[in-house]
Amino acid sequence: MVLSIFPDKEKKPADEDLQEKIPDLFPIWKEIKEYIYNTYPKVSEEWNFPGVKYGWSFRMASKKRRIMYFLPRDGYFQVAFIFGKRGTEAVLSSSIPGDIKQ
Repeated sequence: MVLSIFPDKEKKPADEDLQEKIPDLFPIWKEIKEYIYNTYPKVSEEWNFPGVKYGWSFRMASKKRRIMYFLPRDGYFQVAFIFGKRGTEAVLSSSIPGDIKQ
């Protein structure tokens, strides 16, 4: 299992921490966030610490519905999109490459 690059529960990550840990990818992180804000104007964001096993992750939500998670890793980050049943079916039946669907 790959863990967050931010394992310390007492220190919530900030943009400066991301710039330090993933400097080449931070502009992409910001671009994705900006796209979500433009698409969902009432979006909220928060850092979440589910436990020492996972470390800090970043999530965005519209009202009470989660939209996506950013998972910062050593040298990269993962993005997990959250779809409802119809969205999931649409993605799985699309021509999106299988590794992205996974």
